[in-house]
Amino acid sequence: MIMRKIVYVMAMVLLLGAAEDESYHLHWDIPDNDRLEVMNTATVNYLENGGLKRVYQERNIIDLTCYKRDNGKQYVKGRFSVYRRDSREDMFRLEEEYDADFAITERGYYVVPQTHYMPNFRHVPMFPAKEVRVGENWKAPVDIKMDNFSRPLLLVLEATYFFNEVKEIDGNKMAVITYTIPINKNLAAKRLPHDIPVKISGQYTGTLLWNITENRPVESVNRYNIMMLFAHGRTGNSVEFRMGIKEQYSLYDNVTSDEKEKQKQDLKDEIPEDSGISVDDEKRGLVLRLAEILFSFDKFTLREDAKKNLEKIAEIIKRKYPDREIIVEGHTDNIGGKEYNQKLSEKRARSVAEYLGERLGHDKISFRGLGQEQPIADNSTKEGRQKNRRVEIIIKLN
Repeated sequence: MIMRKIVYVMAMVLLLGAAEDESYHLHWDIPDNDRLEVMNTATVNYLENGGLKRVYQERNIIDLTCYKRDNGKQYVKGRFSVYRRDSREDMFRLEEEYDADFAITERGYYVVPQTHYMPNFRHVPMFPAKEVRVGENWKAPVDIKMDNFSRPLLLVLEATYFFNEVKEIDGNKMAVITYTIPINKNLAAKRLPHDIPVKISGQYTGTLLWNITENRPVESVNRYNIMMLFAHGRTGNSVEFRMGIKEQYSLYDNVTSDEKEKQKQDLKDEIPEDSGISVDDEKRGLVLRLAEILFSFDKFTLREDAKKNLEKIAEIIKRKYPDREIIVEGHTDNIGGKEYNQKLSEKRARSVAEYLGERLGHDKISFRGLGQEQPIADNSTKEGRQKNRRVEIIIKLN
C-alpha cells in the first residue's frame, strides 16, 4: 500500500513537471472577415508643471477586419474611433475617427504605411519566433506615434515581456503575460520644431490575458505615465499624463448583406408602425432613424410621448444586441446659424444617448452632433427640412 502511494506521488510530480515544461507557440490569428474589436478605456490625470489640471476619460474603440493573408501577414482594415468624457459626465462623446489599412505579422509586428497615424501604439504584444515556456522572458520593439505637434513624432522603444502562467478559462488555455516599456528620449540635440518636447520620459506597464487556444488577446490592465519637457512655446515647461487603462477584446462574426437585411426586417417588425421610426442599414450596421417628434421645436429635452418609443428601442437593443456598440447622432436642417445647429444636434443626441444608456446597463454607447453637415433630403423644401431634423441610433454590426 505504501509503495502504491509512493508511485502515485511520483507520477503526479512527473505530470506537473511536464505541464510546467510545456512550450507554446504564441502568435496572432484574426479569422478571415471577422471583426476584432479592441475597447481601450483610460482614466487620465493631466498635469502641468506638477499640478493637476484636468481629470477625464478617453476611450478608443478599434475595429480590425482581416481581408487577406500573405506570407505570414494578416492584412487588416481598421477603424479607430476616439471618445472622451469629463469626470463629471456620464456619456462618452465621439470626437474623432480614422481609417487605416495595414498588416500584422503572426508574431505581432505592425507593418504600417508612413502616412498613417493610426495605430499610434504598435507591436504590443509581440512574441518570439520560437516557442516559449512559463517563466521565460523576451524583448521586442514598440513604436508610439504622436500626432499632437506640428509634425508627427515617432518614439522607437523596447518592451520586456514575462510569461507568468497558464490558466484554463471556459475550456481555453490562457497565458498571463506582463510587460514593461521604459520611456527615456532626449530630443534636445535634434533640429525639431519648437512645439516638440526636448525630453520625454515615463513608463508603460501591463498585464495581458492571451487566449492560446484561439491565438488572440482577451484583456489587459495597464498603467501609463509619460512626461514631456518643453524648452519654450508652452504655458508651462512640462506636461504629464498619468493613466490607468483597461483593454477588452471581442471577436464578432462577419455579418453578410443577407443577414443584415434579415435583422433590419426583424427590427421593423418589432417597432410600432405609428412610432415615426424608420429602420435602415449602412456600412457600420443598423440605423434607427427618429424624426424630430422626439423634441419640441428648437428644444433638446425629450417629450414625454417620445420616451415610450425610446423605451421600446432600449428593450430591443438590450435583448438582441447586448454587447454591441451604440452610437447616437444628431442632425439638423440648414435653417439658422451653423454653430447653433451644431450645438443643438449635440444636445439632442446626448439626450437620447443618456436616456438609452440608463436602460442598457453598460456604457458602450456614445453620442455626437453633426449639425447640418449630412442632410438626407432637400433643405429647400419644408418636407426635406423635416426629414433632416432627426436623431439616428446606430447599432454597430461590422
